[in-house]
Amino acid sequence: MMNELRILVAGVLSDKVLPALEKYDDEIIVWDLTQGKIKVDFLKAEKINFIISSGYSYIFPASVIEHCPIVNLHPSFLPWNRGPFPNFWSWLTDSPKGVTVHYIDAGIDTGDIIAQKKLDSLHDGMTLHQTNWATIEAVVELFIETWPLIREGKNQRYPQLGQGSYHTFKDIIPFQDVLINSSPDTPIRELCQAIRAKVDIDQIVEIRSQADFWIRHLERQSRARRNR
Repeated sequence: MMNELRILVAGVLSDKVLPALEKYDDEIIVWDLTQGKIKVDFLKAEKINFIISSGYSYIFPASVIEHCPIVNLHPSFLPWNRGPFPNFWSWLTDSPKGVTVHYIDAGIDTGDIIAQKKLDSLHDGMTLHQTNWATIEAVVELFIETWPLIREGKNQRYPQLGQGSYHTFKDIIPFQDVLINSSPDTPIRELCQAIRAKVDIDQIVEIRSQADFWIRHLERQSRARRNR
């Protein structure tokens, strides 16, 4: 890794990762979320050579991904629960709970993994709010621990293994009324029971998994063609 970085930090968790970055003499720019999507022209003008995505809600275009490395903080144990609301889906589908720091590629949360941590201490007697904050704190802590190695280019890097799962905002529509009308103090156990009584979650997950398989298949074909 180069001696000095010009880092763009983007996302709602920016203030939580800044202390780890400020220990070095790198230039740090915090993206103003009111400006919307990050564009490559801005990166070139500001000579940005590294991006940290920490709760950034937009999909990076190919021009930005190709411009410089992008590291993302994702609050799930990838490849499980890629996409929005990963902590929520880990409970509803009874999939692994954890957090991941990974590189951004052309897919959605499909890039190579830098570090992961399972969160076995979480339990369904907690509220969704409590587990959301627990995963946020855990992924920030994991990033802070890993950043010195990332900065020096000495971090591990390995591809995601297995099909995992992927969800979209639309997947929540069939039971959004349950989420809206539930009390903030409702334990996850009761929340999931109410949702499963309303919709067939297995069917939603199966449809999404089949679609995700073909999305990843087409992405692999596209990358193979670009590398020829």
